[in-house]
Amino acid sequence: MSSTLLTEDTGVPFDELQAEQTAIFRAEWARHGHLREPRVSVSRSVVPITTDPGRVHFGRERDSQDQVGRLDGGVARFGKSYGTRRRTALKRSPLVHRVLMCPVEDRRVRRIVTIVLMLTAVLAAALPANASEPRQRVLSVLSFNIHHAQGTDDVLDLARVAGVIRDSGADVVGLQEVDRHYSARSDWADQASELARMLGYHVVFGANIDRDPPAAGSPRIQYGTAILSRYPITAWENTYLFRSPGQEQRGLLHAVVVVRGVAVHVYDTHLAASAQTDRLEQTRQIAELIGDTAPAVLVGDLNALPEAPEIATLNAAFTDAWPVSGKGGGATYPAEAPDRRIDYVYASRSVSPLVTRVLDGNPAASDHLPLMSRLLVRH
Repeated sequence: MSSTLLTEDTGVPFDELQAEQTAIFRAEWARHGHLREPRVSVSRSVVPITTDPGRVHFGRERDSQDQVGRLDGGVARFGKSYGTRRRTALKRSPLVHRVLMCPVEDRRVRRIVTIVLMLTAVLAAALPANASEPRQRVLSVLSFNIHHAQGTDDVLDLARVAGVIRDSGADVVGLQEVDRHYSARSDWADQASELARMLGYHVVFGANIDRDPPAAGSPRIQYGTAILSRYPITAWENTYLFRSPGQEQRGLLHAVVVVRGVAVHVYDTHLAASAQTDRLEQTRQIAELIGDTAPAVLVGDLNALPEAPEIATLNAAFTDAWPVSGKGGGATYPAEAPDRRIDYVYASRSVSPLVTRVLDGNPAASDHLPLMSRLLVRH
């Protein structure tokens, strides 16, 4: 037997997609004034595989991961397949969390599936549309300090950074420590534009260090933050943050990302590394600059632990995604043996973190591990 959930592949595992759908349902339930906690369950119908083609395509045991294949001419993400005898499969498989699909030769079963799909479409079309209802979008956001693409193995590899981002499936990415024609350490590359080209994303760059070029006609020497987005970016600005004498200039990069008709304000920052005095003032500025803007998401390398007073400033204004939707300590630094949580995703009002996790699939890509959060955005 095999299971499938949707006729597209976003790279997100089924368990996370189902967690999102459950969170959306619970949020709507509460928003409509229901006090009682709803009971939520998702069931799976079990149909035995009885044909040789079915056994070839779906009878292999792949318990460790979902599968990606073709369905009706398009890409589809399939759940894990379990190859076993029919009687055992029926005996061991309760009605669980996935909708089953498999090659079906029985015309009666085909007819039942067709009727169910038709009824679903009719019921969906019959539901009244309410223009005043808030629009909802699920957005995947990644925060990643890329260390100008120099990995923990001392290899400069921008394509490796692009691979980490691509594998994450993120819709929007806030990058820190990005070089733009900065020096030989990054081959004088425009790293933000190169990553956008590799990934096919839109991009904006905030130059917090901006120096005259080494020669007339050469590009300016720049270093700072960048925001990548698979969705259009309609406006952006970079604001310098407080800097005491001798400290490196930091900034708050702001981009307006239009997610299927909904404008989401995305902010990216990298706070002072060695001056808590600066970080305290910088977080106060950030809280004021974002203010009541909604829906808004703030990502970045904050160079401070969760119990630090500068983090308390942000916690008072926004929702830290990790405590409400992550598991474990959330450490992101240093990448190969992380013991500190200094990278964050924050959400404004009308944005609910659903699932947040540290991505540790390629710890050599940078000295930080990327932090990923899937968010429910209401507008």
